[in-house]
Amino acid sequence: MKEQAWQDTPFKGGTLSADERQFLQGLIRQSTVLLRHYQRAQIMLSSDAGLSNAEVAAKVGVNIQTVHKVLKKWASLGMAQALEDSPRSGRPHVIGDDAKAWIVSLACTPVKEVLGSPASSVWTISSLHKYIRSHCVAAGYPELNKIAASTVWLILNANEIKPHRMRS
Repeated sequence: MKEQAWQDTPFKGGTLSADERQFLQGLIRQSTVLLRHYQRAQIMLSSDAGLSNAEVAAKVGVNIQTVHKVLKKWASLGMAQALEDSPRSGRPHVIGDDAKAWIVSLACTPVKEVLGSPASSVWTISSLHKYIRSHCVAAGYPELNKIAASTVWLILNANEIKPHRMRS
C-alpha cells in the first residue's frame, strides 16, 4: 500500500520558470535531441503540469524509479543538471598531467637534440615509446615505466601531435 502511494503521489522536483519551460519545450521539439534528454525534459514538464509519478512514467515510457530519480535530481541540483548524466566514478588517472606534458614536449623536440635518442631523423611512436620507458624514472615520471605504445599515441593524438611529420 505504501508503494502505491509513492507511485501515485506527484513528487515535485521543482517549479519551472517560464524560460525553463520554454527551453524544455524547444528541446523536445528538436529532431536531433538525445533520447535521454528528451525523456528527462518530458518528465520535468509532465511533473510540473501536476501528473503523478505513475502517469509521468506511462506517458514518457520509462519506469517509475527513473521518474523519481530525475525529479529528485531536479529538486536538488536544478533543471540543467537533471538533464545531464552524473559523472562516473571510474578508475583514477594513473598518468598525471605533468607526465603527459613531458611526453608531448619530448615528441615536439627534434630527435637529434635528445640525449640517448634513436639515430633517426624523426620520432616514431615505437621509438618514442622505447625512449619514454627507458628514461622516465630518471626524468621523474616513474608512472610511465609500464606505459603502452597505444597510450603514448592517445596522449599525442589528444594534443594533435604527429611526431613522425616533424622535421628538424
